[in-house]
Amino acid sequence: MTYYDNNPNQALNIAEMDLIIGFMGTAEQVTITNVAFVPSSSVSPITSDTIQVMVQNAGGTQSSITNAVINGVAVTAANISPAATVPLPKSTTTTITLTVGAAGTLSPGTSYTIKLITAKGTSVLSAATIYNP
Repeated sequence: MTYYDNNPNQALNIAEMDLIIGFMGTAEQVTITNVAFVPSSSVSPITSDTIQVMVQNAGGTQSSITNAVINGVAVTAANISPAATVPLPKSTTTTITLTVGAAGTLSPGTSYTIKLITAKGTSVLSAATIYNP
């Protein structure tokens, strides 16, 4: 049996379609669904050195977060929790805690870009701003 893609001159046979569907089933589908800044004090101005990132793996295969970057500065493995490599089983959501560490505290009113990198090299980005009361 032969199927046609958007181009009627390009025929796809069943074996090619199975190959395409097989590749799509193993693709990483990791997204950042929420970012929260954890205050280190309740005294004004509120400061923080910790970010909690909610990550979802909607893909059909397990993934792992192996690196994190905040505003272009790598987060050391010791400052990624629950572990330096965070497993993300398929169809799950987990929270990763990042501590800025030696880079200092996070300032209210400032925008931060959080980048998570998977073991396969996929980068997932999110931008968030600390609320400035």
